[in-house]
Amino acid sequence: MPPAPPAAGTPGSLRRVALLALSAAVSAALLATVELPLEAILEAVQGADRRLLAAAVLLSLVGQVVGGADKLRRVVLSVGGELSLVKAMAMRLGAGPLRLATPFKSGGAASVLFLRNHAGLTLAEATGCLAFDRGLNLAGLLFWMLVGVLALGTGHSLGLLLVPALTALMGGLLVVFLMADLHRLVARLAGRLHPRLGSLAGELLAPFSQVAAPTRLGLLCYGLLFQTLPSLVAWVLFAAVGAPLGLAEVFAFVNTAMLVAQIPGPLVGIGLREASLVALVGQRAPEEAVLAAGLLLSLTVSVLPLVIGLPLLPWYLHRLAPERADDQSL
Repeated sequence: MPPAPPAAGTPGSLRRVALLALSAAVSAALLATVELPLEAILEAVQGADRRLLAAAVLLSLVGQVVGGADKLRRVVLSVGGELSLVKAMAMRLGAGPLRLATPFKSGGAASVLFLRNHAGLTLAEATGCLAFDRGLNLAGLLFWMLVGVLALGTGHSLGLLLVPALTALMGGLLVVFLMADLHRLVARLAGRLHPRLGSLAGELLAPFSQVAAPTRLGLLCYGLLFQTLPSLVAWVLFAAVGAPLGLAEVFAFVNTAMLVAQIPGPLVGIGLREASLVALVGQRAPEEAVLAAGLLLSLTVSVLPLVIGLPLLPWYLHRLAPERADDQSL
């Protein structure tokens, strides 16, 4: 059966309330820090170019839902699983609202259960596929941040701080994704401790160790392409609110803000993302326009897909139970 949400008053429910309160507090602190009247922010949002807003929404939804689902589908297929694009899209949309309610636990756990039931994978293989998929996203984010920072020039304070760290992180990720022998060694060492542990490690690391190197490299390139999406959406949104940025600035600053928004705590990054953008871009454009673009980015990239996924949530939860594994609808 699908994991039941924690009852009111339990640590899980209290944690979710605390996360909601933290997000609200961060957003309120942001508004207080930039000392902008709410009317100025609303005016910047209302004055945005409607055609560019529509283009940003369309780009975000098509890219996230179709592109993100296809990327995960290809990862699943690479380890011998079966997952149609339509079912992968439904899974991505249906799992979205769970991220809103329980950002760190139920969303990922439910996706693992779904892949076990509907992609022909074991729990360990499904977990490994999701880890590989999210690793692709992280690699893409760091890569484009590095590209943007380098394009700004190493004389920029952000470049002096981030270039060495990003270069080291990218080198580490390339080792993780491309050195299959390392993962096979880990599985063998785990097997020496206990045969079952070795089997589990082998299944968990299957996307990293059993998939052919050209396929892994192709998936990595797919991840890099996919991760241009938030930057391109932000580029359109900044133009929509009358504060256009160059692509170098967008890649450097937006990806930095997206990375900061991954810090555990605030709800789907809301609050931290906007605060980071104001701090990074506030000197290059009017703060009310930067904040308006940041809020629209959160709405477009994070909130809107979750709202669209709400009608699919019952279907999704219904198919997490093992007895629904043979259900071929969608």
